[in-house]
Amino acid sequence: MGVYDTYNGIQLKVGPCLCEDYELADNVPIEDGIYVGHGGFVVIISGILHATFDALTTKWGGVITPHQVLDIQFSGFFENRKESEE
Repeated sequence: MGVYDTYNGIQLKVGPCLCEDYELADNVPIEDGIYVGHGGFVVIISGILHATFDALTTKWGGVITPHQVLDIQFSGFFENRKESEE
């Protein structure tokens, strides 16, 4: 649980987290980048919410979901942590 901002329906816990709802073309208080939340991908360019996606498509037609990206990130984190403790 925690405080989240919503970016065109996708919850992210990044930046000041003021419980705000942002829509496409809104100015947002987070750095430019592509963010991954459980509900999808959020694209910020020049401080503006430009796009959100439920999934990404590779050039070969494969689909990458936010869950796949988060699973890779966290599984690698925990594996590295176990190695450093040994």
